[in-house]
Amino acid sequence: MGGTSGGEGGGPQDEPALPLRNRARLAIALLALVVITDLFAIWADLNLLDVVQRVIDGERVGLRELNSADDRTATTGIAQLVVYVITTIAFLLWYSRAYRNVIAMGARPPRYGTRWAVWYWFIPIVNLFRPKQVVNDIWRGSDPDLRFGDSTFPKHPLLPLLAFWWGMWLIANFAGRAATRLAADARTAQDFETQAQVYLAADAVDAIAAVLAAAVVWKITERQEQRRHRFEAGEIAPAHAAGTPAPAAT
Repeated sequence: MGGTSGGEGGGPQDEPALPLRNRARLAIALLALVVITDLFAIWADLNLLDVVQRVIDGERVGLRELNSADDRTATTGIAQLVVYVITTIAFLLWYSRAYRNVIAMGARPPRYGTRWAVWYWFIPIVNLFRPKQVVNDIWRGSDPDLRFGDSTFPKHPLLPLLAFWWGMWLIANFAGRAATRLAADARTAQDFETQAQVYLAADAVDAIAAVLAAAVVWKITERQEQRRHRFEAGEIAPAHAAGTPAPAAT
């Protein structure tokens, strides 16, 4: 699955590196909206949890209050889904351009194809690790001091923030799926209590993951824009100019 997707010609090696800030700003703005919808969802989860706990404690709770709490949770869930889909599109537009840029600016040879880099997000099992590896290469390839064609770039150090973000993103997704399964099987008040607790945890972790994702987008974009300005000014030296063998042509 490695290699670029453009064939012999017209691939990202032949493309100019394009500005990334507009896509980054859109992705960050939508990630902020994710945080806001998550906070509303947390409020709805707490409200539902309170109602269910009162039922478990034997308190008399009206059907209208129960339905209201349940409807509130469902509405916030729909809002989260809509915002999540839109944000995912914006994030992938940023991610795709960032990856193509680092290849255009000398991250050679690229370890993954530019089209596959996007599809990895949708392939089960593979999407647990490969997108993170692509983001790793985006970070490394955006280094303003990286020499053009330095084939050792995959071994360069990473920003710890990338690991924190990915870990929280995985936890949020697993917790969200667990809550969905619980919702489908819930029958008793105790089942609904467990469901509300898991949804509450999933929404809280998702909000943290969104904040970390916004930080990742911002830091990579700033780093890459510095490299792009140096690249356009002709300040990025080829690796072989410093005594490092140039990578073989592919």
